[in-house]
Amino acid sequence: MREAEKTTYGVRSLKQELLQACKAMLPVVCSHYFGSHEGDRVIGIAERAIARAEKRIPDGTGLVRPDKMSGCFGKVGKHYDFKLRIDGVHTLGREIYLEGEDRLGRRMFIRITDQEEPVTVEAGESVLLRGKILAHDLLFGVPFTFIELTSEITKI
Repeated sequence: MREAEKTTYGVRSLKQELLQACKAMLPVVCSHYFGSHEGDRVIGIAERAIARAEKRIPDGTGLVRPDKMSGCFGKVGKHYDFKLRIDGVHTLGREIYLEGEDRLGRRMFIRITDQEEPVTVEAGESVLLRGKILAHDLLFGVPFTFIELTSEITKI
């Protein structure tokens, strides 16, 4: 087993043990706070926290679908500057789509509609651009940031 797998397994195992301990302590919390002034609120917070943790921590029995936002960049509706390595260029009608990733490995899909100059970007090139984030979503299980180009593309 590789070192990264051992570490990931160890962290997952530790989180699972911590979750089980919290679930075991819930009756103690309930008996302590039952009938008190803040009892319902504290017990509700504890139950919701355990439910959220159960959704986030895989139990190892099946595949876990990653969160839509994990592995994505920025907030929807905001403009950002990007430095990307292009992995593919796709043409659909009059629109051109660039597929690439930034230096941290976050996957991006850029839509280019109206360009004064023709796009001459090829796979493997690095580019600078400015764009507006349209959405974050999973595409074949991989988190992608969907961007609309708002500037000219500059090759690096």
